[in-house]
Amino acid sequence: MSTEQKEFEAPNGLFKNWLHWKKYPYKNVIEKHIRKVTQEKRMLAIQYEISQFPKEAQQALEISEEPNSFFWIEVGEVFYDKEWWKKVTVTEALIVFWRMAHKSIDFLKKNYEMKPKEINQEYRSLMFGIYQMVTLWISWNAFREKKIRKVIGIKKNIFDF
Repeated sequence: MSTEQKEFEAPNGLFKNWLHWKKYPYKNVIEKHIRKVTQEKRMLAIQYEISQFPKEAQQALEISEEPNSFFWIEVGEVFYDKEWWKKVTVTEALIVFWRMAHKSIDFLKKNYEMKPKEINQEYRSLMFGIYQMVTLWISWNAFREKKIRKVIGIKKNIFDF
């Protein structure tokens, strides 16, 4: 498998199996991340995903106490929405996170349509990158905070809750 094929394997897998992921609860993905991925690997993966974006977008995607965009603040609102977690699927989460990013990151607003007519490889990679960063960040926070896990409706281990 070539480097380019490997690079596109994850985004293309999600889009090729859209019907499966359309039914798969997003909270199950978060729970798997919490149980199987270390906090250090999560942070390294988030940094990697940010580095894959054009330089013009990277600053807005950086996670900090004082973010450079409203993106992470808006994403953080899902920590408190029990109803959202009860029903959201992987594909719905991907669409919601893409829309949040598009709305709050100038680079995406200027260079990409929020609802593209055709989802080509560039869009797949961008949308999946946003989805992956958010998934890692949510799982990082949920690992640390029991109250977030309770809202999501997941356990870190069998003794949690």
